[in-house]
Amino acid sequence: PADSGRDIALPSGGRALETPVGTFYPGNITPDAATGIGAWSDADFVNALQHGIAPDGRHYIPAFPYISYGRMRIEDVLDLKAYLMTLPAVAAEAPAAELPLSWVMRRGIGLWQYRARLGPVAEDPGKNAAWNRGAYLVNGPGHCAECHTPRDLFMTMDPDRAFAGGPHPEGKGKVPSLRGLIARGDYTDVEDLFSALKEGEDGGYYSISARGMAAVQQNIARLPDADIRAIAEYLADLD
Repeated sequence: PADSGRDIALPSGGRALETPVGTFYPGNITPDAATGIGAWSDADFVNALQHGIAPDGRHYIPAFPYISYGRMRIEDVLDLKAYLMTLPAVAAEAPAAELPLSWVMRRGIGLWQYRARLGPVAEDPGKNAAWNRGAYLVNGPGHCAECHTPRDLFMTMDPDRAFAGGPHPEGKGKVPSLRGLIARGDYTDVEDLFSALKEGEDGGYYSISARGMAAVQQNIARLPDADIRAIAEYLADLD
């Protein structure tokens, strides 16, 4: 049976994300059949995560970063679903997004998706395996570019300015550039950046927790060391 109420340790959704265009509420992705993804097929999950299309055919508003998830390998997407289906089911309906003229926005999302689509993260044969692993993690499942890349007039990520920083999605200040982290002295080398991603404030890296990054760093710290180091190697190479 599904658990009643929300458990913040489980991805049952509902936490408000306030942005300049309205307030969004992430959905419940526990295996509850009625309010979560328990009744979703593999195809439903892939379509949602990689194409921004709900099982009932609606287009998801891209506060859900499916443009980046669309760059993931499908086997990793299905592994993610398999993991989510092992979690306890939570019966929790997410509130509807609070958006002005949301029906107008949704009608235009299909065209926006076509324009915003990015291809798979291609391996660079001139780089080593760790760098390529880091590129995949950062650009795909990590979806770092969603906040750290400026957007154009149509609110699609500008690939010519990837990771150059931009307005904070919640409308409060700016998200810093991830380029030149070593050159500008934020970190001394790849190993220093690895330590910051792994240890955060516990290791004395207080600046990495600024502007909402604390939760991001804490999640990165749960990855295997090899993946954290791969992320550090890729980010350190962005000049």
